[in-house]
Amino acid sequence: MKETRYTVIGAGHGGKAMAADLAARGFAVNLYNRTPERVEEIALRGEIELEYEDSIHRLGRLAVVTSDMAEALDGTDVVMVVLPASGHRDVAQSCAPHLRAGQILVLNPGRTGGALEFRQILNRTGCVADVVVAEAGTFIFASRSTGPTQARIFRRKNSVPLAALPAIRTGHVLETVCEAYPQFIPAPSVLHTSLDNMGAIFHPALTLLNAGWIERTKGNFQFYIDGVTRSTAQVLSVLDRERVTIAAALGVRTRSALGWLKDAYSAEGDTLYEAIQANPGYQGIKAPRNLRHRYIFEDVPFSLVPMVSLGTQFGVRTWAIDAMVRLACVVHGTNYYERGRTVDDMGFKDHGYVSPSDFKELAFPYYRRIVDSLSVPVFWHSEGYIRDYIPMAIEAGIKGLHGLEPEAGMDMGEIKKAFGKDLVLLGNADGNQILCQSDLELVRREVDRCLQEGKQGGGYIFSIAGSAHEGMQLEALIEMCRYLHQVGAYSE
Repeated sequence: MKETRYTVIGAGHGGKAMAADLAARGFAVNLYNRTPERVEEIALRGEIELEYEDSIHRLGRLAVVTSDMAEALDGTDVVMVVLPASGHRDVAQSCAPHLRAGQILVLNPGRTGGALEFRQILNRTGCVADVVVAEAGTFIFASRSTGPTQARIFRRKNSVPLAALPAIRTGHVLETVCEAYPQFIPAPSVLHTSLDNMGAIFHPALTLLNAGWIERTKGNFQFYIDGVTRSTAQVLSVLDRERVTIAAALGVRTRSALGWLKDAYSAEGDTLYEAIQANPGYQGIKAPRNLRHRYIFEDVPFSLVPMVSLGTQFGVRTWAIDAMVRLACVVHGTNYYERGRTVDDMGFKDHGYVSPSDFKELAFPYYRRIVDSLSVPVFWHSEGYIRDYIPMAIEAGIKGLHGLEPEAGMDMGEIKKAFGKDLVLLGNADGNQILCQSDLELVRREVDRCLQEGKQGGGYIFSIAGSAHEGMQLEALIEMCRYLHQVGAYSE
């Protein structure tokens, strides 16, 4: 028996496959499911029969099968949460009293903002155990439950990004789980895993756009191979472009859907349609049998709604993602905007991504060390709401600040008044809304606003708040540069 002990929470398609796979390869595994009836036959047999990609069958003998959370968590090192994101809140509340220091919880996957919300719930419920919450960018298998005590893995992904919260613990998590799943690779942060969320792009749109076919045939067609036509692939491409733009607004460089298919499945093509059709991992995967499926009730509120919420906070237009959410609301007669995960749930509406105290402990000493090691003035680039960190940056010796995202609540006029004597300011132009449309008068007004708020008294360099991205309109970017050249010089 191998040393690391696992708890798998959830006995659906993925949970059964992961529990059986771990057990079949020699790991001690506890399997938890909230509903006892769901695991009754597994408990009687004490094992799950697993069919692998090469049609080999193996038995995974489980140490514990239970609906008691305390029993499920007792004595294990890693807790693999493998269930729809709609269950994350309940799991966080249920496991909080029973967690012990040193345990690692991995959301497989977290969808959008899963680890952030999970951590917030543990904090609110008074969990004092020093545990690590991490999330995978996607589930490591393409798998299905094929019977009460049977599961099948169609394909194992080549690589799956994983990040811990805080990110400095990602290495520890990977070291712990690498014997079981070397496919996990480090992601820079949980923002990267959240916004590298391909389920958000593929699952809801394909289900909704194929609704008639699903209901007519009860899902008797290949979901990806038959359900993705050139037109539906075009919709996926637009949704993906909005996702990438949201990520850029948060300072996250994320892969396109084309890049993800190449990395995860070695599937390539000139277009998204061609890459999906070329993916052998999608062969044989049937469509949902009906529209009451997690591809809508999970992915819409916990993948798409948080993307719209992030887009709203950071000024990114998400009309295609919003259209999918609203269509799902109509089809299910449910207000997914009320049920879904928001920036409030993730804990950073009008706040930084970490508390000021954590910033002082984890970042400040390294900033000071970097500044002290250099003989030139140092600028600090950071996106999002960073107002609370600026005094510490100044104390560390930072001389300039780039970013100042207006969509994140960074008021340059107030920051100039409070810190202008200590910092050169660079940025604040809205690159996620103003430069993503073609009204050139709005572009000129944005240039004027930035110059009016930042230029007086010197110490301001005009720039967009983040980096240029594919959502920007080229004519707007050109007009910004032209007009700035006309009005932006300091008088002698």
